[in-house]
Amino acid sequence: MSDKLRNLCEMDFSDYLIAYRSKYRIKAHILFWLAVVLLSVTTNYFGDKNYSIIQALVYAITLLISQLLSAYFLAYFIFPRFWDQRKYFSSILLWLLGVYLLSVFSRILVVYGAEPIIFRLTGDVPVDETEPIAVIFTDLYKLFKVYFYFTLSIPFVFLAFKFFKAQHELYEKNLVLENQKIISELELLKAQLNPHFLFNTLNNIYSLSLYNSPQTSDAIGRLSGILDYLLFQSKRRFVPVSHEWKIVVDYCELERLRYDQDLKLEMTCEVETDTDIIPLILVSLVENAFKHGAGSETDSPWIKISLKSTTECIGFEVTNTYVEHVAPIEKQQGLGLQNIQRQLSLTYGGKQTLNFNRENGIFSVALKINRS
Repeated sequence: MSDKLRNLCEMDFSDYLIAYRSKYRIKAHILFWLAVVLLSVTTNYFGDKNYSIIQALVYAITLLISQLLSAYFLAYFIFPRFWDQRKYFSSILLWLLGVYLLSVFSRILVVYGAEPIIFRLTGDVPVDETEPIAVIFTDLYKLFKVYFYFTLSIPFVFLAFKFFKAQHELYEKNLVLENQKIISELELLKAQLNPHFLFNTLNNIYSLSLYNSPQTSDAIGRLSGILDYLLFQSKRRFVPVSHEWKIVVDYCELERLRYDQDLKLEMTCEVETDTDIIPLILVSLVENAFKHGAGSETDSPWIKISLKSTTECIGFEVTNTYVEHVAPIEKQQGLGLQNIQRQLSLTYGGKQTLNFNRENGIFSVALKINRS
């Protein structure tokens, strides 16, 4: 891999946006001002004064100088003082003074720059004498009637582009930061969940080994698959729901070995579309069922697990027995369903529902994730 490609791969998304915009910023500015010159030349050439191409180009370039100064003065000096620093009064005064001086400057450029060049090119003789600079400074009517418009029209368009660009960049920056925050929180929640899940699974293997059960090797194989999932696949943001279901089956088989005939377990799966899902969510719901159902003081514990994945949604339901006098698990603190709800909320927003029902010694959890 080349150093350039390696640096690109290691670059943060927000840094990439900054680098991309910095690279094309000058080109974008040049294109904008070329478009302004083209518009000015076209307007003067086809206008009432019947300028030639050369005359129209000279006037366009002459006015462009003051428009450039006005645009960057407004965008990079006045606007930051007014918008960011909240210096409203001084900003307005500086803006009015700047408009006046730039209008004077535009008139001077036309009188002492553009018109002599045009007369020299065309051979025409000036009808009026050249205005003295003192007159240009004091002729407010002509300044604000003609040059005020030229000084501010294009710069205001430039400022509008800059404002909307800044708002869009701020939105993108906030979006990147929000995504980074969500990913960080998800990783933190996974880090809290994984050791808890792994600890329970190792306890199951340990219980089997105490009795030299021939099923220990099968359990170790299932644990190997679970560890691979925990260490590698669960690091991804999304995994196929079929992969998650396989881990659910492996975990349930380990638990079935632990409880032997004391636990009745029913599992059904119907996957029409192998939709992606955030890892460990289904496993966590099943783990809670075993912890608070099969692992409680219930006389005849049972757990029912069902999964259905279609093109429209993922539906997952876990129903289990529980002991009435034990605190409801949806109200318990720490790990468990509160953790799961947080992960779902961070990832899916309002596209998911997670409902609990507790009645007559039966607790059920129903998860639905809509694809759109």
